[in-house]
Amino acid sequence: MGSTYISEETVVDLGTEWLDDSTQLLIAAFKGDPTVRYVCSAESSAFERRRCSLYKSLVRLQVESGEPRLGIISGQRLVAVCHLLRPGSKVPLHLQWEHAVRVLRGLGPGPLIRGARFTHAEAQCRPADPHWYLVSIAVDPVCQGHGYAGRLLQAICERSEADPASRGVALDTQNRRNISLYERFGYRVTHEQDVGPLRSWCMFRPNRRWASSSGDGSI
Repeated sequence: MGSTYISEETVVDLGTEWLDDSTQLLIAAFKGDPTVRYVCSAESSAFERRRCSLYKSLVRLQVESGEPRLGIISGQRLVAVCHLLRPGSKVPLHLQWEHAVRVLRGLGPGPLIRGARFTHAEAQCRPADPHWYLVSIAVDPVCQGHGYAGRLLQAICERSEADPASRGVALDTQNRRNISLYERFGYRVTHEQDVGPLRSWCMFRPNRRWASSSGDGSI
């Protein structure tokens, strides 16, 4: 557990001391995630081990890349986390390679290939304009229903609005039930596609100044 104590449940930038906590939170929150079930082969007896190994590697990749990780801490407990990519950011090739090697060794060639195909397909749907990208967002299952996801989504929007290099925030989801949540924060579906057995929805929320100049009053 991280050592930081925060008296109020505010959104903060997470340091490396929260690495293990955020990994375990993601593992718990995404237990039934359709994407991970597809990539890691839910029918396999090795599914749980693969799933945990994948999240450990993904969190490590996020940290080593220096991309933002936001969280909400209640007392000394991490209750929500999200991973982001800044506008125009690209994960260095050597870090991509190291992640691929970890996945190959920990999960095998099948999950590595399926994961690469999914990542490539999703990247093709993102807006051409510079934007922040929401990689993942999760709330501790025992803390859900308290508005933590909404507070993180609001914080992400504020970062994008304050960034002159950004025209909005993009994300994708493979869970239809999530669409209405994102729509409440101004996101709209921009593309739908099938990736293997998955149905994926790409969504985008334009910054207000950009939406106004484009004549789009949807948010």
